[in-house]
Formats: sequence, C-alpha cells, structure tokens
Amino acid sequence: MLLRIAMLPLIAGVSYEIIRLAGNSDHCLVNFLSKPGLLIQNMTTKEPDDSMIEVAIRAVEAVFDWRAYENETFGTQYGEDAEQRKHAEQQENTDAADPKEDEV
Repeated sequence: MLLRIAMLPLIAGVSYEIIRLAGNSDHCLVNFLSKPGLLIQNMTTKEPDDSMIEVAIRAVEAVFDWRAYENETFGTQYGEDAEQRKHAEQQENTDAADPKEDEV
C-alpha cells in the first residue's frame, strides 16, 4: 500500500505527459496508442443537447464576462456597446467634416 502511494506522483506525471503528447502530436504511433482511450470516451459520453449547452453558456456568463474580455483583447463590441460606439464615431466624423462657424 505504501509503495502504491509512493508511486502515485510518478504515475500521474507520466500520464500527464502522455496526454500532452497525444494532444499535440499527429504522429501515427501516438494516434494508434490514443485510439483505445478515445473509443472508451465515445462509449461513455454523449453530445450535449441544446438545453445543456444553454445552461453551460449561462454558467460561463455568470462567472466570466467574456464580452469585456473580447473587447479588451480583440477590440470587439456587441449589442448596445457596439451601437453606442458606432454612433459616437459617426458624430466624430460629422463634427470633423463640418467645421463650426464659431471656430473660424
């Protein structure tokens, strides 16, 4: 029993490296060795239906503000934020194109 506990970190580390290798490699030998695990995974799991996907999306939205992340990382805008930004840009463009008479 003590030997099993002592070997646990070694087995976990080797397993982690094998899983990492299988995920990053397209070599035929790695694919062949990974096939039994993928077959068992396909037998024991099923694709989520639409209600499960909706629950997952709501859970992620409750925990993680992905719109703010995409805005900060990629500069994308959604919904009202995009409309407000577009309106502000249009205002800036019209203000720049039409100089006011007071400023002359």
